[in-house]
Amino acid sequence: MANSHIHGLQATLNRQFTHGSSLQVNYTWSHAIDDASDGFRPQQTEFPFPANSFYLSREKGSSSFDVRNRAIIDYVAALPFGRGQDHLNTGLVGKVLEGWSWSGIATLQSGFPIEIFEAGVDNDGTGAQQRASYAATPTNIPFQPGLPATGPNRGLFTFPLFGGPGTVRRNSFYGPGYKNFDMVIAKDTKLTERVHLEFRSEYYNILNHPNFQQPDNLINDSTFGESAAQIGRPDGTTGARQLQFAMKVKF
Repeated sequence: MANSHIHGLQATLNRQFTHGSSLQVNYTWSHAIDDASDGFRPQQTEFPFPANSFYLSREKGSSSFDVRNRAIIDYVAALPFGRGQDHLNTGLVGKVLEGWSWSGIATLQSGFPIEIFEAGVDNDGTGAQQRASYAATPTNIPFQPGLPATGPNRGLFTFPLFGGPGTVRRNSFYGPGYKNFDMVIAKDTKLTERVHLEFRSEYYNILNHPNFQQPDNLINDSTFGESAAQIGRPDGTTGARQLQFAMKVKF
């Protein structure tokens, strides 16, 4: 049993230009709130059950899948040069510049919520993972060297008092956002009336921007607040910049 609701705003900008060029921007602002998200498929930093089943009101917070901001930008630009276009469209130069296009897609979104837990101590006596408490006097504890700091500082938190729950509410903090830019540069050359030669160069994460997984969320750990891995591509390969090239004959 759970309760949930969501508020959202969706906006789209779509513009068609000459020569087959276009630009589309999709933006979503939303806030999903519930007292349980998905116990069968919990997020990386989420415990699938309430800290105390007799006090479900404590569980109300941002959904574990909540993404506050997300923008998708895609574009196609057919360059106005070469045969069939307005500029440099004759002779050898027109042939070389014929059929070039530039397209891409950018994905920008804010991070997912994270829980702040302590590990190995059941202060509330419920058998469930317990949330941390806010420190009465916050401090700034240095992060471990070598890993990116993508979460809150360990000095903000302490262990809850024995016999009671932690004071940090569910999903009060957010992990790292996600930024990715993919791009394609292609050329379609007409060899005969029926035969075309297509060249494609594809660039994934062309800016080589690192996107990190959720940080360690156990205040007992020395790596608390730090991410140990990057987010890979959907095909299971690395999330670092990838380039691939292809050429095919169409007839």
